[in-house]
This record gives sequence, structure tokens and C-alpha cells, in this order.
Amino acid sequence: LPGTPTPAVSVDYGGTQAQFVWDAAREGWARIEDGTPHVVADGAVIAPTNVVLLQTAYGTAPSDANSPIAITTGTGDATVLIAGNAVDATWSRPTATDPYTLTDDATGQPITLAPGRTWLGLPENPVTRLDQAQADALLAQLPAVD
Repeated sequence: LPGTPTPAVSVDYGGTQAQFVWDAAREGWARIEDGTPHVVADGAVIAPTNVVLLQTAYGTAPSDANSPIAITTGTGDATVLIAGNAVDATWSRPTATDPYTLTDDATGQPITLAPGRTWLGLPENPVTRLDQAQADALLAQLPAVD
């Protein structure tokens, strides 16, 4: 498994704070936004198998000067969360019609995601890794698994 054991991360979306905490009971990365577990309509906590966080610059949307637009071509830093590990990576995408390529910074090899759901985030700011005590506090905010 690539990366290093990481129980949780925090992402600053410029006004919104999100954390992803590895939740073994849900076999995924439970998401907490601004202190509240992120759930779907039936109350189930969103906990994707993989989380891909691409540090992305933003510009102004050509359709609306008040709307930001993510610059999703080029290259940048990424943090890829897989099975309780975080991988420092680099993303690249030459054109808007190309798929993203994720490369493990430690090995130079392409990253293969685990089978299952994947959440893609486009934060402008770097991802912060959290320690086990912070992860435990986040897990305590989640409802029990059925």
C-alpha cells in the first residue's frame, strides 16, 4: 500500500473546513464539514474508499465575474487517501479532455486507487495531516455504524 499511515486530514476550502478521517468500521474516509458529519439524505455518513485532493489554483469564471473557476489543467501537488494511508503525489492533466494522472512523489510511480467510491476535492490550500488524538475526536462525532 502506498503512502504513510495517516488517521485524518484537514482541508481549508477558504471559508469551509473539511476533515476526512479513516473510519475502519465504514471502510472509508468519513467526511466532516465545519464540525458536522457530512451525510446523505438517509443520514448515512459519506465515507468514500479513496479521497483525491488536488491542490488547485482558481481564476474568475468567464460567465460570471463573481464566480471562481478551478484551473484543472497543468500540474500541481496532491494528497491521495487510500485505506488509512496518505500519499504525497503530483497531479497532471495537459488539457481539459485528458484524464488526471497521479504520480507517487516517493516512488515516481502511478498511483492505483482501491476499488470503490472516490471523492475528488479541489482545495486551493495544502492539506494538513492530523494525529491520532485529532482523528479520535473526529470519529467520536460520527453516528454509530448500523
